[in-house]
Amino acid sequence: MTVTTEMRKSVRVMIKDGQLRLHHPVMPPLNCTLVDMSEEGARGRMHTSSLDKFASTAWRQLIGSGKFLQVEILAPGQDTRCRIESDVRHHKLLNESEIEFGFRFRRPDTLQHDIIQRAIHSFTQNPERTAAGSMDEHSTTVFQALRAKKPSSTTTHAISPIPAPAKPAKQKTIVDMARGFLKGLSGSGGAGKLNSLYREMKIGEILMRTGRLTPKQAVEAYEKSRAAGQKFGRYLLVNGLISPVELCRALSLQSGLPVVDLASAAFPVSVIGLFDHETMMRNQFVPFNQFGTTLYIAAAQPLSKTVMKDLERTFKGNLKVFLAQDDVIAVALNSPFFAPDRKKR
Repeated sequence: MTVTTEMRKSVRVMIKDGQLRLHHPVMPPLNCTLVDMSEEGARGRMHTSSLDKFASTAWRQLIGSGKFLQVEILAPGQDTRCRIESDVRHHKLLNESEIEFGFRFRRPDTLQHDIIQRAIHSFTQNPERTAAGSMDEHSTTVFQALRAKKPSSTTTHAISPIPAPAKPAKQKTIVDMARGFLKGLSGSGGAGKLNSLYREMKIGEILMRTGRLTPKQAVEAYEKSRAAGQKFGRYLLVNGLISPVELCRALSLQSGLPVVDLASAAFPVSVIGLFDHETMMRNQFVPFNQFGTTLYIAAAQPLSKTVMKDLERTFKGNLKVFLAQDDVIAVALNSPFFAPDRKKR
């Protein structure tokens, strides 16, 4: 069918061997095939054969029509990348392990729009990247104009290609998994290696992989938390999907920080008045012990480097951070011990 300017606001470029990366707050990034794109959106294919059952199920639910995603286009010769918020417009199952989906960019800003244009320009530079027979007279004119236009970036560094998905590993039985788990713990540093598997994972993925949430629950909870303007973890707690203990353990697995039981802690008088109450409330932490120039604090979530530097500057010493349950931190902050008007004696 002939493409016209009345039917489409922008020309769709058919792409050969294109790549894109999908991002979602509860899942790790997923590399996909880029089929075609225009200034308004694109079409891609997801391959789930290399994913385990958990990840495959979760991503299938994320690709449903009307779902929200962040898309990163990987164009040849383009070093500038950004995540563009997008809405899935349609999807269909091509076979048991391949899904085709189309998405529309959601109100890209000036920088993102410029990157989209440069990506299209980059794909049209190499004729081999454009599928044969996909251009009509109108498209050819637009492509010639794009080729004549100099890209705003003159960099010549090419983006390294994404490695091909590895073949799925042989399915292990529960007995095999148990043996491997025990063997890992009995070896040197087994527990550390086990915990390191969760480092840098998203909280949603940790909760799913530890069996606290199903993929469906995690995806629906994120979308509802976003609509309600709440943080994902807070939404899970408020709606009873996880307990404060479960969230605390997930944060510990993600960050590697130890957990402290504040409910049985005896706060020394020396920690009173070290920080103003407003600072502790804003960052959700309390100091619970002190040894010389080292102060131990318990926080509801890991603190940023900027916050840590500010707190160390105020304390004039070193800080050791532990994680504690969200509800226990709230009780401590609202107790008479940390009352706003209480000063160190």
